[in-house]
Amino acid sequence: MTLVIRTCQRTVEVLKLVGQGHVIIVLGIEIVTLMVRPINCLCCLFLIGSHIKFLFICHSISGTHVAGTVAAVQNQRGVVGVVEKGASLYIVRVFQNRSGSTSAILAGLDACRRNGGNIVNMSLGGGGRFGSNAFQRAYNEGMLLVAAAGNSGNSNLSWPASEPNVISVASTDANNRHSSFSQTNNRVELAAFGRSSLSTLPNNRYGTKTGTSMASPVVAGVAAVVWSTYPQCTNVEIRNVLQETAIPCTGRSTTKNNFCGYGIVQAKKAVDYIANTPGAW
Repeated sequence: MTLVIRTCQRTVEVLKLVGQGHVIIVLGIEIVTLMVRPINCLCCLFLIGSHIKFLFICHSISGTHVAGTVAAVQNQRGVVGVVEKGASLYIVRVFQNRSGSTSAILAGLDACRRNGGNIVNMSLGGGGRFGSNAFQRAYNEGMLLVAAAGNSGNSNLSWPASEPNVISVASTDANNRHSSFSQTNNRVELAAFGRSSLSTLPNNRYGTKTGTSMASPVVAGVAAVVWSTYPQCTNVEIRNVLQETAIPCTGRSTTKNNFCGYGIVQAKKAVDYIANTPGAW
């Protein structure tokens, strides 16, 4: 299977970026990168029938890792992404370096919206609120927004994850326990594996990375699987199903809490939930 890359820039601009080492390319069963210095990019997910397309926000190494979490395919030696089949990665360049302005992120979000994106994964965050209605607008127009809850290990709010219309994703370990570094506050909504997560790295390598940025694409990927299976659902319905079918983190309350929110996202359980609730969708 070939994973197709497109960009928001015109072809000549894309070629220039490639020459400067700024573009991630996915070819065949391997993720190949042409990046020689960090970038950040915005990740949106498109659903066209059962066909899935992604854009994402992250820097180069994490970006490749996030891409693998979402869409890596079976090659008998690496990892398989949450959305193994029918995925295309659509890259939008947002930052030049590992940090950048909120205006750049908002511009990237708007690019996703204008290009018909359904799901946005934001493997980034910070302490400053965006002060914009852009997330509300995107959500009202039917987009599902997912972001990393933050890695400071305290109760501070991280943005954009703490926006009311964004799913804030906490990290868990292999034993389904809340990761100690993962933020704990009342905006945390769902959780997924994010400690020593194995995925793709630049230069045809595999390796582990840790953080809520690794957990966020798992939730986005599960949402993609569910939504592409039942495209008649709305973004609000998909969000509600993910909440309803999540399982509690080990040692945490079975009700919504500040550690794992509603719990750890469950792909099959979510798909089955819709299948077994006829007439509700």
